[in-house]
Amino acid sequence: MSKLNGNRKVDKNEPIATPEMIREVREKFLEDYKANADLYESVDIEKIKQNDFYVRRYINYLNQGPEKGLEQMKKAYRWRKEFNLNHFDQLTVPKEMYQLGALFTYPPDKNGDLLLYVRGKMHRKIELVADRIKHYFAYHVNKLDEKAGREYGWSIIIDATDTGYANADLNMLLFVFETLRTAFPNGIKYFIIYGLPWILNAFATFVLQLLPSNALSKIRFFDKQQLFAFVDEANLPDFLGGTCKEVYRRVPKEAKDIYSLAEEEGLTREETDKLLKPSLKYIDNVNFVWVDHI
Repeated sequence: MSKLNGNRKVDKNEPIATPEMIREVREKFLEDYKANADLYESVDIEKIKQNDFYVRRYINYLNQGPEKGLEQMKKAYRWRKEFNLNHFDQLTVPKEMYQLGALFTYPPDKNGDLLLYVRGKMHRKIELVADRIKHYFAYHVNKLDEKAGREYGWSIIIDATDTGYANADLNMLLFVFETLRTAFPNGIKYFIIYGLPWILNAFATFVLQLLPSNALSKIRFFDKQQLFAFVDEANLPDFLGGTCKEVYRRVPKEAKDIYSLAEEEGLTREETDKLLKPSLKYIDNVNFVWVDHI
């Protein structure tokens, strides 16, 4: 048994990872990598070798310690390889989705923590793009997490204004929370829901009942006053009453339109029109920028 598995009682908010724990977990993880190299990504292995953060977070998560932390670490990095997280293809997402500006990073909050915005009313449960949206979301979280490079270094703001049952997607929400829990432990600081309409109160209550207590502790429901207290007006996007001029609709130069991608999936133009119709009013064909990489 590891000498690092003491039964010392600790405050649940107190980080428990010591340099010795980090060294031991890293060594054991790299032993597993040598035995199962095909299950891991070399780029992830290099980060683990060079930065304690990518080991420490698993030890500190729920104060689970080195043994459980090591097992979660193995699962997380194997999932990253299986999910192809480091190789997100931005051209698998249709141009129209980028023009929606439904998912993007933006300037930090008042504490300097990074932010990812999600516009709930833009989302629809469409099988054609469901997996692509999951990869798109995970890509953004991964990029945000790497940029922060520390525990509790970023938050997600869900703008639920004008959302309804057509936007409620339990499968997608469970994917989001499970991804944050298993692949990015102790990464998110707050999961903020702004402007939730009363019609979705029952749905929100049901979702909250499915989440563990540590996930619930991250969730905040904000009104406008609370949002402006959290993020400076100059850093907020226009649809939330902010004055930031940074363009958040970023479209890759080679992005394909949804008709091209739908045709690859065997859908007719008429079928694609039906899927696209609810989102047409939100697609902005003017206020976006072409970029090499999102």
